[in-house]
Amino acid sequence: MRADAFRRRADNGVAFTPQKRFDLFIAAARNRCLLDIHNGGGSQLLDDEFHQRVIGKELHKRGHEIAGHSYTQDLVLPYVSPAEEHEIIQRCKRIIMDAVGSAPVGWFSPVAAPTEHTAKFLAAENFIWHGDYNDTDLPYIIETSSGRLVALAHSDFTDNRTLRSSPRDFYNVYTDTFDYLYRYEAPSLINLTVHAHFGGRPLMSAMLHELLRYMRGYPDVWFARHDEVARWTIEQAET
Repeated sequence: MRADAFRRRADNGVAFTPQKRFDLFIAAARNRCLLDIHNGGGSQLLDDEFHQRVIGKELHKRGHEIAGHSYTQDLVLPYVSPAEEHEIIQRCKRIIMDAVGSAPVGWFSPVAAPTEHTAKFLAAENFIWHGDYNDTDLPYIIETSSGRLVALAHSDFTDNRTLRSSPRDFYNVYTDTFDYLYRYEAPSLINLTVHAHFGGRPLMSAMLHELLRYMRGYPDVWFARHDEVARWTIEQAET
């Protein structure tokens, strides 16, 4: 069957696949309502220009951070020149600024693949956090020739790890991890990551709802956006 048989057209004339329709109109609304139920804002990594312009403003109004994740996922940073990489970051920053009225302060590279230049370019553009790190569990400050950034670890177990098993695995992994860290390693950080195309479907949203409800049953647990964690890290370093 021809690929264009799957395509639909939005009211504004933009063509996109049924999966993109789900991401924009179903998953975004479901995850937004879920976080509203739990009185929490999240860090939203909108992975293309259309998402950033269409739903970024509404998410920003509701208290979510809109962070940079490029404006297309087929420009992987290690495969472009340093000048092109810097322009990708700058263009993404401009798109989000135009959409929500303020510049993004956080960045996660497509496929979690930065280069040796990424942190320097981000610092030059006044970003404060960079989420491509997995060399530590806790946030820390990195110094670049253009300024400093907070390095944040990306998730060890995202929702799409359960595609060939059960969504219940997501709940079990994170309740077990939470119980261990809460008891033995406070203060600790858990980065919960869900994607619209899977995490926005009921079978996964149900697990995220139960997980947040479980964690909210404990005292002294902070449900923070990435930018809030980054600013806290900077404050601790300055005291």
